[in-house]
Amino acid sequence: MQTMQKLYEQRLSRYLTAMRNEKPDRVPIRPFVAEFAAKYAGFTCEQVTHDYNKAFQAAIKCAADFDWDAVVPNMVYVWTGLTQAIGLKYYGIPGIDIPPDVGFQYKEPDEENAFMKADEYDELIDDQTF
Repeated sequence: MQTMQKLYEQRLSRYLTAMRNEKPDRVPIRPFVAEFAAKYAGFTCEQVTHDYNKAFQAAIKCAADFDWDAVVPNMVYVWTGLTQAIGLKYYGIPGIDIPPDVGFQYKEPDEENAFMKADEYDELIDDQTF
């Protein structure tokens, strides 16, 4: 059985090689498993959204239990006070706007108040810089 240090070195090398656009020994795996990590570690989406330590504990548990090359340490943590202070309307936050066991949701307004109107799509396609 390989030591933890040896596994770490292999995974880091694999990941960095791919990030440099070079050819690693195999495709590195770094899944975006935000809400899965919370549930797997025994937390609700609300808990990991509002408590960085719990979000980090969930990421650590998944990193230890699965054969992934890398994990995102703060997949779902959000300082929700900021999103509320700026009046963010399009984002449903677990435990505030939506139930605690539900992952983040985008709240789509009705057609009349859509963030982008149907007749604006062609212009966006033609010039993505605006």
